[in-house]
Amino acid sequence: MVRLIRPCGGTTIRIFGTGRGTGTVTVVIDGIGMLGQIAAGGPGVFEVRAVVPQGARAGVVPLGVTMGGVQSPEGVTISLK
Repeated sequence: MVRLIRPCGGTTIRIFGTGRGTGTVTVVIDGIGMLGQIAAGGPGVFEVRAVVPQGARAGVVPLGVTMGGVQSPEGVTISLK
């Protein structure tokens, strides 16, 4: 089951990705960077948890993840309320 919500500032979100680097995880939402936490991993899939910053704008905003110096592709977005 997938639960779709439009998170707001202060909400913890889960971001899923494939592959996996090592080291520090940085999450950038609407240009505001923070450290993310690796919460789980399975064969070829990982989960990062991050808190939506209070200063992020409502609407569709850019979302990026950097792990071990490897960045997520450009053009990824998240819809915030």
